[in-house]
Amino acid sequence: RVLFRSVVAPHGQVPLQVTQALVGLGWSERVAAEAVASVAENAAEADRTSVQALLRLTLALLGPARKEPVGG
Repeated sequence: RVLFRSVVAPHGQVPLQVTQALVGLGWSERVAAEAVASVAENAAEADRTSVQALLRLTLALLGPARKEPVGG
């Protein structure tokens, strides 16, 4: 029985899905997109093709506090 499964999406859709997830968590689209691009640039291929991995790495970069107010 699998409790957690890595979500693998087509390569071009992974950054978009991670950006959308971050916006849903309260980051602005600009901040989210910039963070995802920065992380993806330096991530291993396996991490760039996994929504779960890229989201985890991007959240680690962004840290616990939002840099901008919601909707900003």
